[in-house]
Amino acid sequence: MKHESTQESGSSGPFGVWLFVVLIPICYMLSIGPVGAIAKKRPSASWVDTARKFYCPVTWLHDHSFLEKPIEVYFRLWV
Repeated sequence: MKHESTQESGSSGPFGVWLFVVLIPICYMLSIGPVGAIAKKRPSASWVDTARKFYCPVTWLHDHSFLEKPIEVYFRLWV
């Protein structure tokens, strides 16, 4: 007799959604380091301008929150 599961395979439920909602902003914030390193090696006015616009929320956090020092330290590790 075949055993049928009541839960669909591949379904992660609320934990998967929570993980996605938390990981996306963290990955976005952490990506500023590698992007800064690329911008330093290949400076192009349009590329740097686009990166500044894309990371405007991180710049705001740097300027208006307690994350100023951690963001600076992380960014300087890459650049």
